[in-house]
Amino acid sequence: MNSITQRILSVSLFGAVLVTALNVSAETYTVEVQLNSSVGETPLSAVETIPMTYPELNVTEATQVGAICYVGGGVNYTNDRGYDGAVATVANSLCPNLTGSHTAVEFTGASNAVISVNYRLPLQVQNGVRFGWLGAEYDYTQNGSSLDANGKFLATLGSSIDLVDKSQVSDGLLVFSYEITGAYQ
Repeated sequence: MNSITQRILSVSLFGAVLVTALNVSAETYTVEVQLNSSVGETPLSAVETIPMTYPELNVTEATQVGAICYVGGGVNYTNDRGYDGAVATVANSLCPNLTGSHTAVEFTGASNAVISVNYRLPLQVQNGVRFGWLGAEYDYTQNGSSLDANGKFLATLGSSIDLVDKSQVSDGLLVFSYEITGAYQ
């Protein structure tokens, strides 16, 4: 093909495209949608229904560093084993064969709503004993928990206290803190 033929063909194709484009019709349509929101109308509340409790802890001359006392999450744990896995005695347990209570927190909110729950035991040391979970801080977020048809969800949390320094132990009341928080997802 020579260059004159190519130009004529190019102009002819451009004209065909231009003519075709002029014969197109387009319209924009709309739709109306009513949106109703009740977000924020039903607050999420939390009430501790079972407080965390420990039996009386005892440290004697025989009690070893590492001796522990547990309160289970969701179950009341009888401290029948010491920190070493052996049968609980005053040497390996701060509360041999005694039972405390985990905490239970009931969340109330919108029926069937999905929430996230954060469980937190900050590591705390007082009077030679350490509060947390197995000697460590515990911080866990559970996503995707659903409130039931009545708008309720029960969260439970356990903890442990272990002996870290017998020379610091003295009689007295110890107060430790923990957190259970929830939020709508």
